[in-house]
Amino acid sequence: MNAEIRRIVAERLRQERARLDLSQGDMAAAGGISLRTQAAWEKGEQSPNADYLVSVSARGVDVLFVLTGRYQWEQPIGGSTLSADEQALVKGFNSLSEKAKATIRDLVVMLTGR
Repeated sequence: MNAEIRRIVAERLRQERARLDLSQGDMAAAGGISLRTQAAWEKGEQSPNADYLVSVSARGVDVLFVLTGRYQWEQPIGGSTLSADEQALVKGFNSLSEKAKATIRDLVVMLTGR
């Protein structure tokens, strides 16, 4: 991976960690790596491997975004894309902390009965 791509991936990795409100230590633990390795990846000194990306995706990291710059929610669902309003809602939801997301989920259940 060239230096420019490593820099871009590093920035996106930091953005995802911030979006999820995780410390570098939390992210490293979620990915099964050392804090030193996490820091190196976020500085663009090295590139994350597939094992790490699979592990952190289980913690909510949007791996598609980390690698391509496109969010998972921007991809077509069932052959159709989300409307602009739906995209704004999903983008806003994805920017929330896990605690705030849980609150929103509870609200949706309360409003819809599902």
